Amino acid sequence: NSMLSFYSDIHPTVDNLTKRALLEEADIFAEESTPSETLNSPFTIDELNSAINSLKTGKASSFDHVSNEMIKSLNENMRRLLLKLFNLCLRLGVYLWSKSVITPLHKKRLY
Repeated sequence: NSMLSFYSDIHPTVDNLTKRALLEEADIFAEESTPSETLNSPFTIDELNSAINSLKTGKASSFDHVSNEMIKSLNENMRRLLLKLFNLCLRLGVYLWSKSVITPLHKKRLY
């Protein structure tokens, strides 16, 4: 299968010992780090508006079929509701957006 071969060349597999070593190293970093007050503070309406304003238009939506254009057109009340949802997710550590679709596209090699 040429597609499997192509992606295997780009992303070689990592053996289990290397994976285990990387995970152990990540755990050490996690234990040594202290929570950042800034990173753990609730999102503000200004941060949400800034993020919404930076969304690109004309992009495909995901499973939820919510486009960037729909998000950009939210009124102030709906944006505040979205802000409450995001802050609830941050506080509880539960994120509703854990699915994605990745579609590999095979391209001819240029080398």
